[in-house]
This record gives sequence, C-alpha cells and structure tokens, in this order.
Amino acid sequence: MKTERTLLADYAVNGSETAFREVVTRYIDLVFSTAVRLVYGDTHLAEDVVQMVFADLARLARTLSPDVTLGGWLHRRTCHVALSLMRSQRRRQNRERQAAEMNAQQDPPESSFSQVAPMLDEAINELAAEDRAAITLRFFERRDFRSIGEELGSTEDAAQKRVTRALEKLRGMLARRGATASVAGLATVMGVHAVTAAPAGLAASVSITALASAATSGGVTLTLLKLMAMTKLQVVVSAVVVAGLGTTLVVEHQTLTKLREQNEALQQQVEQLARQAQARSPNLVAPTDPSASLGQKQLQELNRLRGKVHALRPLTNDLAKLQVENHQLRTAADEPEDPAEAEFKKQTQEQVNNLRVWGLDFHMYARQNHGQFPESWEQAFSVSQKRSSAKDESEFGSYMNDLTNRFEIVYRSTDDGVSQPGEAILFREKQARRSPKGEWIKVYGFADGSVTTHAESDETSFEAWEKQRLAGIP
Repeated sequence: MKTERTLLADYAVNGSETAFREVVTRYIDLVFSTAVRLVYGDTHLAEDVVQMVFADLARLARTLSPDVTLGGWLHRRTCHVALSLMRSQRRRQNRERQAAEMNAQQDPPESSFSQVAPMLDEAINELAAEDRAAITLRFFERRDFRSIGEELGSTEDAAQKRVTRALEKLRGMLARRGATASVAGLATVMGVHAVTAAPAGLAASVSITALASAATSGGVTLTLLKLMAMTKLQVVVSAVVVAGLGTTLVVEHQTLTKLREQNEALQQQVEQLARQAQARSPNLVAPTDPSASLGQKQLQELNRLRGKVHALRPLTNDLAKLQVENHQLRTAADEPEDPAEAEFKKQTQEQVNNLRVWGLDFHMYARQNHGQFPESWEQAFSVSQKRSSAKDESEFGSYMNDLTNRFEIVYRSTDDGVSQPGEAILFREKQARRSPKGEWIKVYGFADGSVTTHAESDETSFEAWEKQRLAGIP
C-alpha cells in the first residue's frame, strides 16, 4: 500500500486525482473530528471546515516540504480555518464556563470529553513541531509506537517516550486553561474520542470540490461551479458556470444528455398515447390534433407531459448558453500569461500565506491575554513556535525588520471592540505595489483572522476603501 507521502507526491507531480482521493479518505476522520471539537459539535459547520481544509491541501500540495508530517499539517490547518469561522468572544465564554465545571474534577472520565474538547486542539496547536507530530500520529492517525518511530526517524522506545513527554506538556497547557487531568487520563479519553467517523459520502464530495478548486487556482481565474453547500456561512450559489476545463465539462455533458433523453421519452409517451387512442377508434378519420381522440384521463396525462416538455426547454437553452460561455473561457485560458505578471501573483500569494499564519498568532495572543490583540509583531511572535527554527539571530532580525518595514498593525485594542471582524482591518501593507499589468495591490489582515488582497487602478484610491474598514474599530 502506498504511503501518504507517495500519494501526495503523485498528486503534486502528476496531478493524480485518484491519489488525492485516497489521501482524503485516509485523513477525513482526523480533520472532521478536529473540526467538530473546534465548532462545539456543529457537524454542518464542521463539514464546511473540512471542505476548506482539503481545498487548501489540493492548492498547496506542490509547495509542501517532503519532510512535512501530513497529519500534523492537516490538524494545524483545520485549527486555522475553524478559528477564522468562530467568534473569539463566544469561544472564550464557553471555555470559561467549561473550565469552571471541570475544576472539581481531578481526572476527566470519558463522559467529560465534551468539556475538554473545545480547548484540546488549541493546546495541541501550541506544542512544538515534534511533540505535535507525536500526538497526531498516536491519537489522530492511531499509529503504534513502532510506526511512529519509523515516521519520526527513531526507535519504538524513543517514540513511546516522545508521546509521553508530549502528553505531559499538553496536560500542563490544559491545566493553565482550567482543565485538570493526569497524563494517563488524558491518554485514555484521547484514545477513545480523538477521532470520530466522518459522515458517509463526505470524502467523495470533498475530493470533487478540492480538485475543482485547485484546477481553477493556477491559471486564469474562471467562474467556479460552487459545489459546496456552506450551511453556516450562508454562501449563496448565485450562478452555475462551467469551469475547470475538465471535471465540469463532464458534468455539463451528462446533464445535457440526460435532459435530451427525458425530452425524447416524453415525446414518445405522447405519440404512444395518441396511437392507442386511434387504435380504439379505427373507423374514425385520424384527427390533426392527437388530443382530439383521447379520453378525459388520457387528455390530462397528455397535458401533463406537454407541461414537462415545456419546462425542460428553458433548461436545454441554458445549457447551450453555458457551452458557449465555456468555449469562451477555454479560449481565454489558452492565452499564455505574462511571465512577469505570473511572478508578481506568486510573490503576492506567498505574502498572503505567510500573513495568514501571523493572523493565527494574533488570535492566539488575544486568547492568552483576555482578548487583547498584540501591539507589536514581536508580541504576536512570542506565542508562536513555528518559526523557532530560524538559523540564527541575525536571520530572524532581518526577517522581522523586513516585516515591520512593509506592514503595520492598525488595531491594537480588544476583540470585543470589533463589531464586524470580517470588515475590520487588523494589519495592512504600508505601500501599494504595482503589478506588470498596471493594477495597484495591497495585502490586508482582518480581525476575523482572514488575509486577502485588494486592487485599485490608482495608488491614491486605497484611502477611501480603507476608511470604510476602519470605521468599525473604535
């Protein structure tokens, strides 16, 4: 059986959809279970998180290091995505209530796992990379110690000690949040409840959505057929447009074929009814209108079938329009992109990806400081261990200088003061950059944890756009 790394490499290098679906099948339970805990048991919202996480994996698979632990990466990504969807104030209130209920417990039994669950993934996310890998391999991927040792490049005994040390650190982090538990008790409840089976059919739908999303992210931006039903996010599918130049063309062809078959079947039923009526009255002259020879029930059935045929005609016309539009999109996709523009987009996307991690740090800092956002990049860095592997202090100092010279923190108060986090700028790029095709671009981070770009035709036009998104911050 192929390993997870082999499958991911097969997809990243060769674009194998079969390999990607196998990766989704193997890790769907891990991601779904983590998402369920982070959204307080809301399975519909958890499915939305799963869709987004695997879409990110499909898009970023080619950039992942060969040494990355896939289970750990997926767990951390799930935490990031779920955090962006949950309001930090509500989560903090829930944690405080749960902590108060757990203070009287020394060792949480299985029935109390629902109380530990909301803070468990947050604590795991703060572990060092090796400790986080040990936890995810043991309890989320359910590996034995020999397999963990092979994955981490050590022995079976060393892997067991690594898991024990990681559990001890995790227990300490939970204790600081008000949840008192022993290492043995924590290991027991995680062994039983860490992974929950995802709903049947979710892996298939996630694979289709992620692959369709990845297909449109690398070239010309096409109109995307929205396959996800984002229940809690209230995403409305406002248009059905063929995109992706692959999977969606098959869907379009199958739909058109089905409609044609239905139309032909209805026409045949109408003709058959007319022939039956004529056979019952052979001495009558064939009427010009088949309905003239039908009985009352047959006439009703004929009218019903005609109504169906009439209802199907607009759909057939719509599909014809879609085919024309799809041809136009394919023609546009065949046009080569300017190399300079492609490089500009790549650099901008790398900035966005990096700042998304910083957005997570901002929220981690706020959760540890009574909702207060950091006042400096150094404060945000203090809660993160992801960049602790910098080669030396001079390299880190150069990185931080470049960051502070190019980006500034706009909002430094508490998250309670943000009325619309998705519309409130938290930090932004100081100076707009001009793309080769003439657009001016800036990168922004918002109070809900999201990071995006905004384009203007003129460098001076950003002020009015920013002013609207600073109004929600006192």
